[in-house]
Amino acid sequence: MKKLMLFVGAAFFAAGAWAQEVTTTIEYGRLRPGPDEGGMLPESVRNEVEVAIERGLASLVGVQAKDGSFGATNKLFYTLVVGSMLEQRKMREPADNAVRWLLKQQAADGGFGVRDRFICTATAAAWLNMRANENETEAMERAKKWVEKYLVGETEEQDDDDDEEGEFALGVVDALVLVDKTDVGWREKLAKKLLAAQVVKGGRGGWRARDVPEIKIEKGMLVVGNPGEMNVDKTENGTSVAPAGFALPRAVKDASSPLSDFEATVFVLLQLLDL
Repeated sequence: MKKLMLFVGAAFFAAGAWAQEVTTTIEYGRLRPGPDEGGMLPESVRNEVEVAIERGLASLVGVQAKDGSFGATNKLFYTLVVGSMLEQRKMREPADNAVRWLLKQQAADGGFGVRDRFICTATAAAWLNMRANENETEAMERAKKWVEKYLVGETEEQDDDDDEEGEFALGVVDALVLVDKTDVGWREKLAKKLLAAQVVKGGRGGWRARDVPEIKIEKGMLVVGNPGEMNVDKTENGTSVAPAGFALPRAVKDASSPLSDFEATVFVLLQLLDL
């Protein structure tokens, strides 16, 4: 099987040993550069980012469905993304509710979802692995086995070698991997723009899609613009991008154009978690 260029968000593959084994099989792109690659956030800005993340997650919890899922459409994708973020931040109750919904979505072969099945199943397995709950061990092992079979070409979901669109659709691509190491201060530039766009009310804070700044990479330098000003629709590798620089998997892109405020909040939080 050919190697796949897969970039995953901060919420994905945060689950330790098994996830690391999987990513050694894949040509893996780091999302979070070291301190020498574009500088660190000043402590005052970092503190503001942490507060914004907590407010943003609180706003998402406020719209969690009674069954534990997230999102009006593409529930599997958004439940995986939001649930993983909640797990990382130890927001136990909403994360537990999301997992209960997730386990009901697992197919007989151990996989999750229909389109973008690899990224959904791998993320589910990593999330369950991170939880280390003995009641969820069987579901985790079944998902892991599905991923392992996929990586050696033993599942029906393999993408055609000539299908570049399918290849890009396997992950959530973050344009920040393209930022040049010498672009010192890009973190602070982006953080301040995203912080300024957050709408805070009653201890919660989401982002309206129309207010999310766009970013693009020009010769390795990060350019942060106002919403709609750049008309950005391509990264340097040809993948379509959303506001704040995220490329969407097919399952999301097909049903969500333009982004809703809920979706914008999810993707901005992923961006902030990478800074």
